[in-house]
Amino acid sequence: MSVGDAAGVETPTEFKSALEKLQRIFGGVLFDAKLNSCSAAWTEIKGTKNTKKRIEIFNEKAQQWREDSVKAIKEWLPKFVDLAQAYPEAIDGDALCWTKDKIWERVEAQCEISRPGDGEPLRRDRITRTMMHWFAVASEGNFQVNLHPLRPWKAPRWLARGGTEKDALLRLHADSLWLRLSHVIDERLDLVQIQKAIDSGDAVARKTQARSRADLETVTDTNTWASFHARFESLSKEEASVSLSNKQDQRINASSVGEMKEWNLGGGINESFHASVEMLATHAGAKLGTTPRGSTKLNHWLCRLYLELEKNHSKLLFAPVGGTPKAAMITSVCQASANFCARLEQQTVENSEVAGHGVIEQEESIFRPSADYRSIKYKGVPYSLTRNQSTIVRLLHDAYLNGTPALGGDALLSAIEAETSRVRDSFKGSLLWGNLIVSNRSPRGTYRLNLE
Repeated sequence: MSVGDAAGVETPTEFKSALEKLQRIFGGVLFDAKLNSCSAAWTEIKGTKNTKKRIEIFNEKAQQWREDSVKAIKEWLPKFVDLAQAYPEAIDGDALCWTKDKIWERVEAQCEISRPGDGEPLRRDRITRTMMHWFAVASEGNFQVNLHPLRPWKAPRWLARGGTEKDALLRLHADSLWLRLSHVIDERLDLVQIQKAIDSGDAVARKTQARSRADLETVTDTNTWASFHARFESLSKEEASVSLSNKQDQRINASSVGEMKEWNLGGGINESFHASVEMLATHAGAKLGTTPRGSTKLNHWLCRLYLELEKNHSKLLFAPVGGTPKAAMITSVCQASANFCARLEQQTVENSEVAGHGVIEQEESIFRPSADYRSIKYKGVPYSLTRNQSTIVRLLHDAYLNGTPALGGDALLSAIEAETSRVRDSFKGSLLWGNLIVSNRSPRGTYRLNLE
């Protein structure tokens, strides 16, 4: 009985339809695993007269039946879990318990093996007509063994020399099938539960990190030094946490030799994190103003960062005295950048025009994102974004800040791992589509933020 029935609430039609289709498809895959393996066994066995070779083929195809059934369970069990979690009101109790029942219903129907009870020890299974049918087809191509009137089946002499030996073989293979499938069902359910715990922990961590970023962002304009400070600080905390967890320093550093004009980044958690730091530092270099001829905005930022650390005798700068040639290393680019941005923001505030006892308030920007872009204000209206939406908006905003506002749809879809979808699908029902997110007429297939 479903929860909906028990509570007097009608089970959603979509759920019923999806469940029926899911059970039919999963049952069909199990049936194919059974039939294909025994048919393949007979095809090979009838072509050889060597008893040893026949038994080898027979056992190999029996194992194929088991392993193809295992593949089916691994593929389709998560879909039962997803359906249960999508309609919690339509199932009876816990999603994993419900999934286990539904999986065993199909396994019992197609393989004719009984689900184990709670705490039940391993035991020899009974001889079933399903196992006997598989034996008959695999060993002698007998597809009629289970047709009425039912008669005792005698195994060919190359397989078993009598009824006792035949029954022992049937039980042995039934045991193997029961043990393998019951094990993989429990294993996959355990893995789902483990992943659920991991996702839950990640969600808490992301929420905490987002709150930390939001607390640090004290101004409305994302192109202020305060905003850069918040984003560098967030990256610094992230790499510090990973370094502590992995028990090794994985902070991004920068090094230079000679005149301190060319800097190279090293270290980092992974390639993606390294690229994020490079991008943010490049934007920070652009905000500093005119870049020296022949230099990049990233290198411009690191040069200025070095001078700032040297001036303040920072512990984040390692520069041995008297070395030839002169060498230096910024041991944590993210933390050093966060500190530098804080000082630049302080200077900006102190140099701003004062009216009365406060700073003249700047007109609110047309677009204001949080540090992780999961919430934004657009033309004064707040919006909450999904993970995919926030990724797309962040990429388009970074492109806008870089002076190259258009990005191709393929790049955006690749970033959210939805290459077979469309960009607009991520904004179904959202007022941001066509207002904040707009498609360009030329070149076709590109998108930008409407910040004019």
